[in-house]
Amino acid sequence: MVFTPTRRPELTNVRRTNLWTSLTRLMEQGGVFISVLGTTKLGKSTLIRDALTTAAVTPYIPGQQLDKEGESALWARLAAALEIPASQQKGKVTGNKARWGVLARLGIGFSGTGASVTSSIGGEEHTDNSTSVTYDIDTPTAVTEALNLASQKAREDGENPPVIAIDDFHFVTDPGKRREIILALRPLADADVTVLLATLPGRETDAGFTDTNIGGRHQPLTVPTWNIEELTKIATIGFGKLKVTAPPDVTRRLARESHGSPQIMQQLCLNLCRDVNGVEDDASGVEVLKGPDDWNSFFRTIEDTHSLKWLQLLRGGLRARRERNFYEDDNGVRYDGYQLILFALHKLGSPDEIKFTQLKSKVAEIVKMRSSALGKYALEQKVRNMDILASRDMTNALERLADSEADTEDSLFTDEEIGLANLVPQPVLEAVDSGNDMTIRILDPLLAYALKWHPEAIHS
Repeated sequence: MVFTPTRRPELTNVRRTNLWTSLTRLMEQGGVFISVLGTTKLGKSTLIRDALTTAAVTPYIPGQQLDKEGESALWARLAAALEIPASQQKGKVTGNKARWGVLARLGIGFSGTGASVTSSIGGEEHTDNSTSVTYDIDTPTAVTEALNLASQKAREDGENPPVIAIDDFHFVTDPGKRREIILALRPLADADVTVLLATLPGRETDAGFTDTNIGGRHQPLTVPTWNIEELTKIATIGFGKLKVTAPPDVTRRLARESHGSPQIMQQLCLNLCRDVNGVEDDASGVEVLKGPDDWNSFFRTIEDTHSLKWLQLLRGGLRARRERNFYEDDNGVRYDGYQLILFALHKLGSPDEIKFTQLKSKVAEIVKMRSSALGKYALEQKVRNMDILASRDMTNALERLADSEADTEDSLFTDEEIGLANLVPQPVLEAVDSGNDMTIRILDPLLAYALKWHPEAIHS
């Protein structure tokens, strides 16, 4: 299949060269903290995983594994990734470096027997009087030493230094724990290691960096929504594989309605080829794709059940302590404050980010009153309640994950468990700051798409 909206694209992969170049240059520099900021379904994880191939040592840790234990979990996961034998209960590892898998993989050998062992790093011979002796040292010291040796070897070989990638860093919900993790990683950055933190937009000034003395080492890198030209490349490449073409206005219309998401663009291209034009492969006999007779109906064919359920949940809000105030439109449809917020976002085109003041102005326009008279709808509080609802699935899943880890605390996560951990849902919407400074972000393009093309879910 050419267009693959539900899995990583192979035939229609479009590399965002500027982002790739910026990220890999920072990784080459070494010793930096890189916050990669972006919403879901923008190819952020693909970008990161592709960039990690430029370094020989790349410990990868899902953020949800660090939410409850913070620093102690960090060291355990790093030791496991570097194949350093560790005891979770004692927080110790064997000091026999010959048993540290990462060093063996890199060809950092230790020759000799007994108490005196020699190694060669950076063209110099070093003597370690304890390398072949089995004794316990603390895990942070072992991990730091291993990564320091790996960094030296990488520079000697002309390669990128090690990169520690923590995906979904926002899953560490406590700012204090995020700060604890950043402080723990600082000595590794001193050893030329790059720390890559994948997270959501607006985390350029994450509270976790407060009083960490990271200074000029912190480099935010924003992964923006895809622009029209980037999205049309997906169509152009895919149509070429199918030996068809499409009028430019058709391709650009698909791109405009994709909400900056390559996943949505893949789905729209698939639907246009398969459902509208009957093109399944490169032997269809079709030369030029036609647009649908009814564009509105075409765009409404994408019905993401997950997003529609989110709209139903958000429109219901938190349980009301008193009777809600309603607005009734000319058609007799009634909206409470939550529904007015969603309807206003729909009327505004489902933007991925908007100021609360703009939202209020649109609500005032809908209900035909001044913004200053909207107090009875308690819009600001309702936006905050929606923020709570939108993150509840994530926090509940993190708690379940912590409980399951507590039941198996004597063993590290298996690959299967890590796969299950990745099912922790991302927040779909958030509100930051307060009053007129409040910003509302729709963090899932599929939710924005559903809000634009299925407004009936707001009140049905």
